Amino acid sequence: MTDNQFNQLFKKAQNLMNKTKDPVHDWRHIERVLVNIDKIIKRLPEKVVADLDMKILELAAAWHDVSFVFHKAGFWHYFIEGKEGARIARKYFKEVDLGKREIRLICSVIWMHQHSSLFILNKRRSEEHTSELQSH
Repeated sequence: MTDNQFNQLFKKAQNLMNKTKDPVHDWRHIERVLVNIDKIIKRLPEKVVADLDMKILELAAAWHDVSFVFHKAGFWHYFIEGKEGARIARKYFKEVDLGKREIRLICSVIWMHQHSSLFILNKRRSEEHTSELQSH
């Protein structure tokens, strides 16, 4: 991913999240997530951090709640949030010619984030995401 692609997508996420239909899931929420990522990374071994693709991680964080821009929070939204967020993000990612592997990885994280506790039950899928994030 180029710096230009990253910057365009990060700025687009910020613009979209400032129009959210849910005040709990706005750009301030994304900023808190990014701060938490930094806190976690500071606790990781240097070797692990050196292998992380921070652009992938930051875009996944910036886009993970994009469905709230188009849908109000509620009971039904809980069931579509991840899938719908991935669909929305994929559209914008394709517009800047992001690579297929990067699109697949980020959209997979977006789709699964609402069910992140299920990673404990699905160890193989969790290990796949860890491996992908460290392979760049």
